[in-house]
Parts: sequence; C-alpha cells; structure tokens
Amino acid sequence: MRRAIPLVLLLIGVLQPALGRTKTPGDPWERTNRRIFALNQVLDRKIIGPLSRFTSGLTPGPIGRMIHNFLVNLNEPVVIANDLLQVRPGPAIRSAFRLVVNTTAGGLGAIDVAKALGDPMHVNGFGDTLGRWGVHSGPYIVIPVFGPSSVRDLFGMLVDDITLPVQSVNYPYRTEVDVTLVVVGGLNQRADVGRDLDTLLEGAADPYATLRSSYLQSREAQIKGPQSLPDLPDLEDPGAGAAPAKPADAPAQAAPPTPADSPAAAAPTAASPEPAGRLPAPAAATNPAAAETPPDPPAPAPPPAA
Repeated sequence: MRRAIPLVLLLIGVLQPALGRTKTPGDPWERTNRRIFALNQVLDRKIIGPLSRFTSGLTPGPIGRMIHNFLVNLNEPVVIANDLLQVRPGPAIRSAFRLVVNTTAGGLGAIDVAKALGDPMHVNGFGDTLGRWGVHSGPYIVIPVFGPSSVRDLFGMLVDDITLPVQSVNYPYRTEVDVTLVVVGGLNQRADVGRDLDTLLEGAADPYATLRSSYLQSREAQIKGPQSLPDLPDLEDPGAGAAPAKPADAPAQAAPPTPADSPAAAAPTAASPEPAGRLPAPAAATNPAAAETPPDPPAPAPPPAA
C-alpha cells in the first residue's frame, strides 16, 4: 500500500502543472501546496501531534529508543545500496557492519550495538543518489500527511520503498505489517522532529515559506555536504575585503629658496653684468656687511732716504 502512495502523488504532481501556478522559483504549484500544507497543519494539531505525544508517553526512554533503532535497522539495506550507487565504499562497508552487528547482537536492531562501537547510522536514499549524480530537485511539492518534498525526492521515496526488503518479500500478514510500519514510522519521525518543527514554525510570518526554505536548504546540505554552503568572509582577516584605496601622492613641494640662492640677494658678478641703462648699485646696497665695516686706514708713508 505504501509503495502506491508516492507513485500516485508523483502522477498528480506531474499532471497538475496548470493548477495554482505561481512565479515563485522552484515552487510552480505554490497555491496547491499551500492548501495541502494547511490541511497537514490541521491534521498535525488534531491527530498526528497528539497521537505522537501519546505513543511517546506509552514508550518512554529505552522502549521508544528500541522502536526507533528497529526501524532504522530495517532501512539499512536501502542505505547500503545507495552508498554503492554513489561509489562510496567506505560508508557502504560501515552500514553493512551496522546491519550485521545490530541484527545479530542487537536483537534484530532493537539495540544499536554498532553505535556503541563507534559506527553511528547515516541517512541515505535514492533521492540522495540522484542528487549526487547531478539530478536537480525539481519543483517543490507538499505531500498530504507526509509533508514537504520535491519531485526528485518523491521518486526516490518510491524506489526506496520498492527496494526495502521487508516490503518486497511475501509473508503472512504483510499488509498489516506494512500499515503498522508506516504508522509507527511516521509517529516516530514526528516525535523526533516535533520540538524543532514547532520552534521553526512558531512565530513565523509565513510558516509555509519558512518550512519550504528550511527543507530545501537542509536537503541541499545533506546531498552535497558542507561544500554546498556559501563561504562567508572572515572579518578577522584583513585581506578578506578589498584594501582601501591609497590617496594619490601629492606633488612634492619645491623647497623655499635660501637667501644665498635668492636672485635678489645674489651680488652681481662679472659674469652677470647689470642691465643696460642702469647704474651699478653701491656695495652697501648689495652687501650689508660692507656698509657696517669701516674702511682700513691708509698705510703710513715710508721715511725719506738719508
């Protein structure tokens, strides 16, 4: 039953491009998505949220953790397959180790023994594989009850559901087990993200746009890793910004002429005769020292010869 839900929703999303089309980039079906989002909010307040808190109260502490670990262990084969499709042998080996150890020593995954040994779980799916190989997320879409997604991730959900071993093997009461896993898994996921989701949407001016932005950014970081985040300038690094322009060098000012270099103070020499029609200036006018020093007395006449 669960495998039919993504397929039906995918077909609805593909066939409704003309319904509620807006100009928001990446969200051409915003009007329809907003209606489904409003429906999901009502279901969450009236049914899903209270039921999730109720089941969490019935399975406190270790019991709830064991249910969570069991559901995670069921999904490990999907994680291993997508690690291999992404050519990541290291994570694939660690996920295979988790599956073997937790299934055998952890009571079918109820106890996360591998995490205690230093091998924590990681999330992976076919939507991540498509994203790592360059497939764009496509239009944003809100799935009834399930919440935010994209066309790429919705298709990935369908492939993950088909390849999940517990749903691809025939066994007694398969339908009942399938429904139980869907309900328990959804309530467990709601309990895990409940507080963060409530904090994110509480007081938001536009809860729909806030959830859409948060989902798309988290998926982008999950698929591409830390390199998908923009680099922020280091404010402590003086070279982070452009260096301020240096003021243009002012032209060097000529040194004021010294008295000796001044043309007015320079005494005329033979090499620089006075201009024609002008009498030479007296020595006192050209040399102040000459005006202050009295002339030498005349030398005495020699005595007459005998």
